[in-house]
Amino acid sequence: MNNCIIKTDDRFIVFKENNRVFKVNNQRYKELVKYYIDKCLIENIQNQKACDYGLKNDKNFYFIELKGKNIIQACKQINQTIDYFYKYHKDDIQENVLMAIIISTKNSVPKLKSDPYYLKLSKKVNSIKIKSKILEISI
Repeated sequence: MNNCIIKTDDRFIVFKENNRVFKVNNQRYKELVKYYIDKCLIENIQNQKACDYGLKNDKNFYFIELKGKNIIQACKQINQTIDYFYKYHKDDIQENVLMAIIISTKNSVPKLKSDPYYLKLSKKVNSIKIKSKILEISI
């Protein structure tokens, strides 16, 4: 593994950027894999958008985007990241349920569920969670 992909069994895993936080409570101290995706795992590929982070446990792979207010752009970034993973890191995701996590400063987007990027993402993942500023989950 390189420094873009890190195994951890920490109790709390926190992804934070500009007052947007995704916090994971790893209650059973299971081994998780953290992916630093944007500008690390996926760096400087022309026209390639990428979400910020990934997190994998034994069941799920979470694609995480900490975004300002452009949720449509976040959907586009996660879509392209999933495509990239299917092409270059298929073994990392093929056995997992895919989840999209978007944490934004503002999450009111009119007609989001009819946007083509949202619809495309909804076909690739089992769940899309969009929250304002902070989301905490237990796994």
